[in-house]
Amino acid sequence: MPKLINSSQDDVALPMAVKERFGRLRQEHIEKVGKDLIPPESLAMDFARWRSLLERHATGDFRHTEAELTSTKTIAQWTLDLHCDLVGKERIQLNWR
Repeated sequence: MPKLINSSQDDVALPMAVKERFGRLRQEHIEKVGKDLIPPESLAMDFARWRSLLERHATGDFRHTEAELTSTKTIAQWTLDLHCDLVGKERIQLNWR
């Protein structure tokens, strides 16, 4: 079983920020493309890990695995890339510390 690590405030805020951004991106996709946003199959495991992390944090258990945090960052980059594509801007690479 993967080791659970205590989440910093930033580690707690990131999955929630990605959730909010993903929701806005879905709406933006519907408005511009005319249909709901379906994430690529290649991100299925990342979405599963991210959702598990959101569920754990929602119960007050503020821990994460390295894989969950990495998946959250992957989804954050994907949502930014897709947003840039939808609005015709150059993609920006997120820098993680």
